[in-house]
Parts: sequence; structure tokens; C-alpha cells
Amino acid sequence: MDLSNLTFKGLVFILLISAVIPVVSQEYSYPCITTDYAKSVVTDSWNVFRSPVEWKAKSWTAFGLVSVTGLVIAAQDLQIRNWVQEHRSPFGDDLEKYGLEPWGKGIYSAALLGGLYFGGRLSGNDRASATALTAGKAAIISSFYVQVIKQLTHRHRPYQDNPADPGRWDGPLSSWKYNSFPSGHSALAFSVATVLASEYRETIWVPLVAYTLAAGTALSRIYIDKHWASDAFAGAVFGYVCGRFIWKQNCRITIIPALSNGVSSCNISISIK
Repeated sequence: MDLSNLTFKGLVFILLISAVIPVVSQEYSYPCITTDYAKSVVTDSWNVFRSPVEWKAKSWTAFGLVSVTGLVIAAQDLQIRNWVQEHRSPFGDDLEKYGLEPWGKGIYSAALLGGLYFGGRLSGNDRASATALTAGKAAIISSFYVQVIKQLTHRHRPYQDNPADPGRWDGPLSSWKYNSFPSGHSALAFSVATVLASEYRETIWVPLVAYTLAAGTALSRIYIDKHWASDAFAGAVFGYVCGRFIWKQNCRITIIPALSNGVSSCNISISIK
């Protein structure tokens, strides 16, 4: 008997069954706060740092396209800043102050994730509590790396020079107060939004609302003259990439192919890519 051929046929049979009658469950690495979760903040931070080593051609191509886009935006920083400042209004000021900035500061985000976590724990909804912890972790890690980059670049904020100069980059030995690049508010907002949008992607309004608020937060930093457009763009991209990476690290799907009569079944765990 050709066992290798039998094994191959069995695998094909299982895959066909999984395509027709799949039982799918999603497992979460950290549905509650534990010491392992705390340790994972450190390990996932390291994984984010070393992730470019494992990038394939597709990832490097995306990196190149994003970099070119960032450079194009940076070339227009001063023009964008001047146009936005000329079109400010009392309504826009209030919207930025009360509706958008608190998301970037983490005030509204913390309240949302806290409610999601404790609501999930009280109701036995592991998905909700795990998503809150994953989003919180993404926010912590993205904020940490943003601060590192800020202190390596020391870019001047638009309001710190007269006239405003987008070309002022003082490097790692400059004053702490020059910390415009990238936007921390944008990174935090997008890291949280990306985890929520990725996890609840089947509910169309979740990604729509999450990314709208994150984009509004990023744009508000330009509006309030705290950041250049390229700062906000870089923060948004980094927040998205970090959020997506952390979400993938902390969630996997288990497919359990099965016949209605229970003739055959197996578990297949795959990482979400």
C-alpha cells in the first residue's frame, strides 16, 4: 500500500471538507491580564523591532511606496501648514479640542478599551477582552518607538520657529522640546483603530468609525499647528503597521473540518496574515 499517496488523499479530503463544512474558531493568546501578558509586551516590542529582517519583496515594495509618499508630502509641508492655518474656525477648534485630541492623548481610547475589557470579562466574552488588551499593547509599543524616533530626529514643530521651517531637524543631541516627528497622537490613534478594525472587520461600521476617528486625530494635529503633515502621515503609518503586526501576533484561527456524521475531523491552527 502506498502510504504517501494515502496520506495525500486524506489531506485533500480534509481540505475539501474544510472548504465546504468548516467549523471555525478564533483563539486569543491573552484574554485577561496575566504575567504572561505583561511579558508579551516586551517580547512583542522586540518582534516589532526585528520584523524588517523577515520582510519579503511585497513588504519592501510597500515600504518604498510609503516612503516616497511621505517624501512627497514632506515637500509640501509648509504650503499645507499655511493653507490649514488660514482656514481655521471656532467650530474646528472645538472639534479638535473636545472631539479628536483626546483620542490621540489616549483619554478616550483608554476609556473605550477599559470598557471593552471589563465588559468582556464580566460577560465571558474573550474576544472583547482580548481585543482590548491587544489594542492597549499596540498603543504602548507604538508610543514607545515613536518617542525613540522623536529623540533621534528632534524635528522642530511648526509653531516653534518664526517663520515656521519644516527643514529644522536637529538630530539626537538637541533639546527634548523639539519632538515633532513623528506624531505620537496619530500613531496611538491608528494603532488602536487598526486592532479594532482588524478584529471586528466583519462588522462594517467598526473599521469605518475606527479609521475615521484615527484619520481625524491625525489631521487635527496639523490643524492645531502641532505637527507638519509629514509628521502626521508617518505617525499614522507607523501606528497602522504596529497595530496590524501586534494583532497578528496575538490571534490565530483554528479550522476544524468535520462531516455531519462525525466521520472525520481534525484541527488546523493558522496564523492570521
